Amino acid sequence: MRLNTRLLPFVITAIIQMIGEATNNPSFIGFTKPLLMPTLALAWYYSASARQIVWKWPVMIALLFSTAGDILLMKPELFVFGLASFLIAHLFYIYTYRQISKGETGFLNRYPWLLIVFTLYPVALVGWLWPDIPVAMRIPVAIYALVIASMAAMALHLRGILSDSGARWLMMGAVLFVLSDSLIAVNKFGHPFPDARVAIMGTYIMGQYAIVRGLQG
Repeated sequence: MRLNTRLLPFVITAIIQMIGEATNNPSFIGFTKPLLMPTLALAWYYSASARQIVWKWPVMIALLFSTAGDILLMKPELFVFGLASFLIAHLFYIYTYRQISKGETGFLNRYPWLLIVFTLYPVALVGWLWPDIPVAMRIPVAIYALVIASMAAMALHLRGILSDSGARWLMMGAVLFVLSDSLIAVNKFGHPFPDARVAIMGTYIMGQYAIVRGLQG
């Protein structure tokens, strides 16, 4: 996906969103946040090639549920529903990666020991936050952490299947998405930090873009 007129609405929306986050401007945030993923989805829809038709719609659905998550997380009392929406988005990304790798020998087939890293990270993160996570949220948060780690693992698995450029973009996007979700958890469950919203939204926006860019090849 090249930086062209199809991507400009997403870029403009993202810039306004980050200005809103940096200045804590609710008007900017409330207006642009629900538009972030739809504008990215439109760019993807019109840029995906015929070869990518198999995973065109799963990515669209992932971005749709990401939009729902963005909207729901604007209300703290709807956090669990936002979490569920992003969980579904990650599952559709995982499904997309599996479609791409079907019948191919992926990176993790050659280096299966790397799965240890993708297991230890969510265990360590949730273990650290566990005492501060409300009891009712502990299992959902643990499941979510395992799913996002699985999404990142499947992104790495596509190295050697996608083009070198596509694989790099995809892995960068997966890592940034995991980082964004991790920062949400850290900030929400007992360890708030300055400019959290800027860091969370910055890594999220770049992560989603990089995933879509990587899938474009």
